Amino acid sequence: MTDFMTGAAQIFTLATLAYMLAGSVAGIVAAAIPGFTVTMAIVLTLPLTFTMEPLQGIAVMLSVYVGGYTGGLISAALLGAIAGSGALPFAEHCFRGLLSSGGSAGANLAAFDESFRRAQSGGVEEYVPPKAEPFTLPVASNALGSRWLP
Repeated sequence: MTDFMTGAAQIFTLATLAYMLAGSVAGIVAAAIPGFTVTMAIVLTLPLTFTMEPLQGIAVMLSVYVGGYTGGLISAALLGAIAGSGALPFAEHCFRGLLSSGGSAGANLAAFDESFRRAQSGGVEEYVPPKAEPFTLPVASNALGSRWLP
C-alpha cells in the first residue's frame, strides 16, 4: 500500500497534472485535424518530453494518446454534418468505407451517422424538456403504510 501511495504522490503533483492537461488538449486538437493521426501527435510530442522527468514525459505522451482518440470524433462529426448538407464532393458511402478501414471506426461512424442524419433532417432544434408533473405521495394501502404516509 505504501508503494501505491508513493506512486500516487508522484503522479498527482501540480507539474505532472499540468503537463497531462496540456497533453490532453494537444491530443484533442491534433486529432480534430483531418488526416492527422494520434501516432503523429505522439511523435511530435516526443522531443518535448526530453527535458522532463521520466514520469512526466510518459504522462504527457499517454495524455496525448487519450486526448487524440477522443478528439477524432470532432472531425468525423463535422464531416458528417457537411456531407449531410450536400456540400462535400464525395458520397456518404465513400467516407463510411474510409472510416470502416480504420481501427477505431465504431465511435467515428456513430458520430458521422448522427451528424449526417441531423443535417439531412434540417438541423438541430432547441431542446424543450417535457413539463414535469408535481410529485405526490402514494396512497397508503395497509396499516404500516398509513403510519408513514398521510
